[in-house]
Amino acid sequence: MGAATLAVIFMLLMLPALQGAFSLALRGAIEQRLASDVTTMISAARVENDHLLMPSVLPGEQFNLPGSRLLGYIYNRQGQMVWRSLSTEGENIDYRPQYDGQGSEFTKIKEINGDEYFVYDVEIRLLGGRNAAFSIVAVQPLRGYQETIDGLRRKLYLGFGAALAVLLGLLWMGLTWGLRALRGLSQELDQVESGVRDSLSEEHPSELLRLTDSLNRLLRSEREQRIRYRDSLDDLAHSLKTPLAVLQGVS
Repeated sequence: MGAATLAVIFMLLMLPALQGAFSLALRGAIEQRLASDVTTMISAARVENDHLLMPSVLPGEQFNLPGSRLLGYIYNRQGQMVWRSLSTEGENIDYRPQYDGQGSEFTKIKEINGDEYFVYDVEIRLLGGRNAAFSIVAVQPLRGYQETIDGLRRKLYLGFGAALAVLLGLLWMGLTWGLRALRGLSQELDQVESGVRDSLSEEHPSELLRLTDSLNRLLRSEREQRIRYRDSLDDLAHSLKTPLAVLQGVS
């Protein structure tokens, strides 16, 4: 029973730990993918006469599909948007680059309407080496990430629920089997007390055999002691029989 309780507690503690580990791993995968998407935009960027030139179609297909979950933006040093990918059609994100000299940043933002996004922002130097000439930004809505997390949570709850049900079923079967064995032993003890049987049978689970063997030894010892006591009384009665007969003859 104690082992089963510990197993249940362990499973309940593992559930949030697994969720947290998967969430961190998924965030790391999203960060790496957005970093790769930013690299795609950087490789396509050109500067002529201090002006940024971008191709009409990027190598990354998702940048070119309206309604895609991958959005691309480029900002200048003044924080003004100078380019946006075709996939941003219908999307208006209120984002301003920091230009804090860190080079790159992965963060999460929340819009006034409640929509959340993952943002990967990279500062680059394209204009004569001046610091942070442009900020290249790849954005992904958080809803895809949240849907994946929710799906995993459902699967974990179903999996752990099934495992818990199996564990409790096995525990119930074990308790039922154990109680049946104990009831059988109790019935035999009642029969020994009532004189119906002299000893306990060996038709018990191996876990109870050591107990039944000890009880049988105790019963056998008590029975042998009772026989010796009876024999002693018989010997005493026999030894007193002759003197009593003599006394009766004298009288």
